[in-house]
Amino acid sequence: MKTKIVYVVTSLDSDIYMDQAIVSAWSAHHHNPGCCIEMVCDQDTYATLNSGVRAQYKYLFDAIYVYEFKPEQGMMERSRWLKTTLREIIEGDFLYLDTDTVVCADLSYVDDFDFDLGMVQDCNCDFNQCLIYDWVVPVMKKMYGIDVSKETVQFNGGVAFVRDCEMTHEFYRRWNELWVHSMREFKRMKDQQPLMKANIDMGYVVKEMSGNLNCQVAESIQYLHTAHVMHFFNNLLGKTDDMSPLFNELYVKVKAQGLTDELKETILNCKSSFMSPSMPVPREGAMLWRKHLSESGKHEEMIQASNTYHALLFMWLRLPRFTRFIDKILGKFIRKSHKKE
Repeated sequence: MKTKIVYVVTSLDSDIYMDQAIVSAWSAHHHNPGCCIEMVCDQDTYATLNSGVRAQYKYLFDAIYVYEFKPEQGMMERSRWLKTTLREIIEGDFLYLDTDTVVCADLSYVDDFDFDLGMVQDCNCDFNQCLIYDWVVPVMKKMYGIDVSKETVQFNGGVAFVRDCEMTHEFYRRWNELWVHSMREFKRMKDQQPLMKANIDMGYVVKEMSGNLNCQVAESIQYLHTAHVMHFFNNLLGKTDDMSPLFNELYVKVKAQGLTDELKETILNCKSSFMSPSMPVPREGAMLWRKHLSESGKHEEMIQASNTYHALLFMWLRLPRFTRFIDKILGKFIRKSHKKE
């Protein structure tokens, strides 16, 4: 694989972001022996690599670029600044990966891509079906004064193929300008919406890549069986391990123990790491999730994270007779409602 793999990491001893990067980089090396992997980080993140368990994994990175930030600049701000200026930092073509990814295959085929800038659809679906569509449309109108309701694609910035050419340099400069605007004027740290606006401004220069390169399993399992890069979105789902240890638990163990043989086995078999019993959320349920997101505007207030959801789980487990009684009443109400429609 001639194309570099690049990570942006801002991490303290108290979090697991560097441990995520270590897992992802290790998996990339396993499936792509001899590949070049580089990291871009801030001064505080680099300090965590010089002691403890993390220090033994510096070898995974062929080059580490360290940038100085002011103490008052938070880790998220640093992360988004580095991510949106990455093209100015790295020389040559690169494949950018978010830290919460796991590489599952040989990626050398990206060397032969016939485009300069490629990403995967957000949520692995068309924009109008995206879980955050109803939230993104008004946000884009507020921040940039444009109507994106008819747009067909919003790209996910978690995986990006980027050639070293003038167009990509210009794209990243525009992306950074738009992100700085959203941060300073609207206190929004997210880079997805500035990315969408940059693509529109530059005439839709981002080419769509296969979902195999960014299987966003928390939002779609369409590419689960064929994925070359798994994207776990552990921060989106919170501190829960009842789906897969790669949503949190595995990284906590890596942080404490390092990459043990047992943990390596889990990483290499990440596609089958999901707990049983567990079921996909049907489309109707996903749309309810989307509605709740649009109303709250906060990922941490999704239905699965709500007190109502956990109260229902509690009742099903601890008060089965009462729950069945309530369920029958609700069933009658729902059937009457459907008949009226």
